[in-house]
Amino acid sequence: MDKTETKRKIAAYVGFAIKSGGVVYGLDSLKTARSKRPPALILADNASSEKTKKEAAFFAADRKIPLLIIDGLSDSLRKPNVKIMSILDKGLAARILETAKGLDGESES
Repeated sequence: MDKTETKRKIAAYVGFAIKSGGVVYGLDSLKTARSKRPPALILADNASSEKTKKEAAFFAADRKIPLLIIDGLSDSLRKPNVKIMSILDKGLAARILETAKGLDGESES
């Protein structure tokens, strides 16, 4: 699977999560969310500021949540202002992580 196809597949999984109401947008919202379902995965756009990525990495490590940094996340979702989001559904999060193994240069914590 090539990189473009992999990103499309990840965007499709994220789309499923959005349609089911299983996402939280933004780092501040993620930190203050009092959801019945804790985040299963945090996605960050590589275009985020270094400070934002560092805060997301700290938050993810502190709560033992996987963090996936993807080039062009907001572009592939057609949501230009979304730089950080979390997936609440564990099944979709697992599929995204499995699919993301095909992306070179992307990082996972």
